[in-house]
Amino acid sequence: MELLPWERYWQEKAELDFMRDDPDEANHPIRVRMGKEAERVGGKVLDVGCGTAIDYPRLRDLGFEYWAVEPIPKFIDRALDLYPELYLFIRQARVWDIPFEDDTFDVVWCKGVVQHLPPGTYPEALEELWRVTKTLLMVSTNRVFLSSPGITHRLKEGPFDNHYNFKEFYGHVKRLPNSVSRHIKGFLKPDELEEAKKAGRIHTLFLIYNRKYWREHHEAG
Repeated sequence: MELLPWERYWQEKAELDFMRDDPDEANHPIRVRMGKEAERVGGKVLDVGCGTAIDYPRLRDLGFEYWAVEPIPKFIDRALDLYPELYLFIRQARVWDIPFEDDTFDVVWCKGVVQHLPPGTYPEALEELWRVTKTLLMVSTNRVFLSSPGITHRLKEGPFDNHYNFKEFYGHVKRLPNSVSRHIKGFLKPDELEEAKKAGRIHTLFLIYNRKYWREHHEAG
């Protein structure tokens, strides 16, 4: 797969273990919450934009059959260095072109990906994520949502950094067919609260359930 220009930043310039430099990152509050939501469903999970598979140990320990997609070769190689048992379970792919059949995964886990997509591509990405989801899709971003028109920052030859318009973004989420959705904001560690507010990096987690599953498991009685 030939890398797109913005993907080459991650391949050529990003630190290999940038997600692992903080020893507490694997247990960040939003990862813990996503794990609890996923555990209620169980089964087969797809980690989209898995990076170096930092969430694999948590999902493995929760009993999931783990699969992942990631576009950046060096991150895939690092994940396989750390977890060689994943050799057959990580595919090189982009979020808007996932190489699996419809409804393949009980849970689809997409953390910290959408804010780095090229402008205008996130609706297609959401639709593709939902296509392969059987029960629960979780999408999180740690960029602040705006009530005004969205803003995209990008350093020269660097990654995209999107602050989306909330009404527009959530509108696309709610239009996903046969779905029930809600969102939760927060998930900051106490020591990062003030700095996160200044930088505009408040976590938002979107929980998108298959409507039939939701009615059977959350509206009973």
